[in-house]
Amino acid sequence: MPASDDCNEELSGSYRTGSFYELEKYLYSFIDGSTISGMERMRLKLQTPVGIVDRLISSCRTIVTQDYQYAKQHLTAMNDVVKCK
Repeated sequence: MPASDDCNEELSGSYRTGSFYELEKYLYSFIDGSTISGMERMRLKLQTPVGIVDRLISSCRTIVTQDYQYAKQHLTAMNDVVKCK
């Protein structure tokens, strides 16, 4: 076996027994949708952007509705001025 293969085997073995491997396993289980806690974390992770977009759309809807009401009032006022002349 070439020397590079020995290094790869040694690295692979130490990687699996090292703390980084355990951290990686934990992170995958944390985000993985195949476990109940992983599914909950994925739901929360996806729920946040959806909630932000929902609030933005709601705020925009409120602003557009207010602008529409102001424009409608101004149009009514202008129509009243034109009728008086």
